[in-house]
Amino acid sequence: MKIKCIINEKSARGRDKKLTALLEAKFADHDVDFLRTAYPGHATRASRLAVKEGFDIIVAVGGDGTVNEVVNGVIPSQVAVGIIPTGTANDLADQINIPNDVEKACDIIIKGSTRRIDSICVNGWHFITVGGLGLPADAVINATALKKCLPLRRRPLSIIGSRIYVLGLLLAFISSIGRGVRTRMSCNCSSFTSKTYSIIIANQAVLGKRFKVCPDAVNDDGCLDLFTIEAGWGLKNYTAAVAGTTSGRHVNMSNVHMHRTHRVRIVANKKLSFFGDGNIGCEGTEFDISVIPGAVTLLVP
Repeated sequence: MKIKCIINEKSARGRDKKLTALLEAKFADHDVDFLRTAYPGHATRASRLAVKEGFDIIVAVGGDGTVNEVVNGVIPSQVAVGIIPTGTANDLADQINIPNDVEKACDIIIKGSTRRIDSICVNGWHFITVGGLGLPADAVINATALKKCLPLRRRPLSIIGSRIYVLGLLLAFISSIGRGVRTRMSCNCSSFTSKTYSIIIANQAVLGKRFKVCPDAVNDDGCLDLFTIEAGWGLKNYTAAVAGTTSGRHVNMSNVHMHRTHRVRIVANKKLSFFGDGNIGCEGTEFDISVIPGAVTLLVP
């Protein structure tokens, strides 16, 4: 079995020499090639080349962002993707029951079964967990900046973990109060214009380990779940909607709108960043978003 193992050196354990030695030992009986990423997008380019070279499995060693890059390199092929979660949040690994224990994750890659899940395509770029505009994208931008400025980066990151996204969200929430973005959304044969604080496009229920943004979302139903927080309802309601995502209570609030669809088009009145899988994937004022059923083959328990 030919295995391409792509390691994100910037993940919490990416430069751990013990990790590399363990991976070499676990995959010793297979034709394995290791690559360490050197720049953003490197994993996508390496995965695309690995598909052309005939590798049977491409392993992402890192967090959701690393998996995202690998997926964007693998699609539209059905080469299997394995995950060894060493990142900050590891939302996808949690969703499909991949343990944080490296040895157990390796065993799943070698002995596990395959499962096909949907991807969500935004202007030609794919993500497979949760993405969106406005508040959540700003939270990701803040969290990324915080990661870069932490002293002795890797040790604090291993302690703080996904809570860094909570801090990023808090900073984004404070700066967004009273603002919002005017958007026009078209889906399910209807269009509506509103001023919104947050737009979430979900392929699974949970974001950042603790936010149940779309409680009914699943990643293999051929649909995407859309969740928006409308501006103009006052600070109290805005705060309640954001806080409600920790339990799922937000779904019944007046300033929250939930939709399930196959495709949505969003036009904003100013340039926005779109995030997915913890990465900023694209920027612009127009976003064509659609679900691609069964686009990704994952190795699962």
